[in-house]
Amino acid sequence: MSKLTITQPVNCKTDLHPILLGIARIFDFVQVIDLPGNKSPEAIDAEALSNDWYALGDDMRSAFKICMEA
Repeated sequence: MSKLTITQPVNCKTDLHPILLGIARIFDFVQVIDLPGNKSPEAIDAEALSNDWYALGDDMRSAFKICMEA
């Protein structure tokens, strides 16, 4: 049985942003980065749920692609 290795290409535009944001939060002593803005709690929850479903879809597509290539 062959060993399956999963490698994903690095996309600097999307992969670097969270890293830089994390570094910026270290030095954000007055919490300017995470200001709540004008969003209601319901809108924030809806956005988070939407992002979760998009991430799930991306994971499913990636898994399906790996299974079809095997």
